Amino acid sequence: MENEELKQEIDNLKNSTNKQIESLKLEISENKPELDIPLSIQNRRAVFNELVFPVTATLQGAAAATADNYDVFFIADRDYVVVSISEIHSVVASDGSAVTLQIQKLTGTEAVASGADLLSTSFNLKATANTVQFGDLVALNDVLTLQRGDRLALDDTGTLTSLTDVNVTVQLRIL
Repeated sequence: MENEELKQEIDNLKNSTNKQIESLKLEISENKPELDIPLSIQNRRAVFNELVFPVTATLQGAAAATADNYDVFFIADRDYVVVSISEIHSVVASDGSAVTLQIQKLTGTEAVASGADLLSTSFNLKATANTVQFGDLVALNDVLTLQRGDRLALDDTGTLTSLTDVNVTVQLRIL
């Protein structure tokens, strides 16, 4: 009889232990830890100021072959700094002369083609199709800094014949 009692007690312990384990699993799953890290206002600003925001201009299809479509594509709502600029197109321009694209910062009443160039060398719109080009930014911090109301614009040169699907992305960081 002792063996039977011992077996029963072992079974009871197993059942009790299993119930406790299931209870703990349920408690853990209901109380999933969240990443709610308390940050001071200063630390929140520091994190926010390191975020980079993409601004994209797209000229779809044959719209890229029309010079009048190259214009302002962003107006700064606060102070930013330009971090990087990239470009891609799906069909190259076919004109015999140079065909390029510059990204400009416009201030006040400046018109496209009168602003400050953000790239040290313009994008080549005759470069290999479907290949991302990463622009070399000018070395002047004041040119790369946008103030509220400043604008970004596309400025083309050359004859855009056959060019299609131009996409430009400017990465901005809040100041």
